[in-house]
Amino acid sequence: MYVTKMGKWLLAMLLVMMAGNVVAQLQLIPQEKLDSVRSPKVLASVPIYFAEGTMLNMGGIEENAGVWTKTVTWTNVGPEPMVVTRIASTCGCLKGEFLPRPVMPDSTATIRVRYNPKGHPGAVYQRLFVYTNSSADHPSVVLTLCGEVYGAPEVVDEYPASLGALHLRSTEVRFTAGDKPQEQVLLCVNGGREPLRLSTDTLLTSPALRIVCRPQRLAPGAKGEIVVRFDPSKAVFINPTMPLYIGGLRLAPRQRALTVHVGTKPKNE
Repeated sequence: MYVTKMGKWLLAMLLVMMAGNVVAQLQLIPQEKLDSVRSPKVLASVPIYFAEGTMLNMGGIEENAGVWTKTVTWTNVGPEPMVVTRIASTCGCLKGEFLPRPVMPDSTATIRVRYNPKGHPGAVYQRLFVYTNSSADHPSVVLTLCGEVYGAPEVVDEYPASLGALHLRSTEVRFTAGDKPQEQVLLCVNGGREPLRLSTDTLLTSPALRIVCRPQRLAPGAKGEIVVRFDPSKAVFINPTMPLYIGGLRLAPRQRALTVHVGTKPKNE
């Protein structure tokens, strides 16, 4: 009995010591440092001049209008050559393209700004941090992009039903009663920012129901077809109404299910 108690005591002490070591190794990052990563401090008095200013107003654009671009020109107003070394962004949708070459005093160079509005409806306020040979840690200037992205209304109008990012004309499918295989086609569009690879969740769905997505990889904004196949011979029994769960969507099962009617009319008809 004494040995058992001693063993438990030693184990508890060991766990306390291990926990202490782990805590000792953890270092809290000061809020000031976190803020410096999100919005790095800009160098003062860097001899780089943008004649049109550093605020870029793109106005209002449609979400499906494609990539918005603008070329901005800057001048080296200092006595030494200047090189743009890198450009960081607050969003992957915004990029700055440049040539990493020395710009002599009183000479000019350009930065091409590219913004992809797809998947970003609403107000736009993003920044580009331009780093030069003046400092590797602090940007020399910040370009700010503002404007408005108008969402694509046709997605909602033409595909009123949705399972997360997947928009469809309808989430209900109807088959006639019988013993022959049948199929129906549902038109769909990917309204999200990531590609979709749709499949049948076979763990939750009746063996009589399967889907095939065309194309197999549905790119953001792309339209496609979901072929719903019904084979009565593969089912032990058939209910008049059955769910068909779609795999490839990051949703709870009931939020990614089609409703299949066999030989009956849906309630809303």
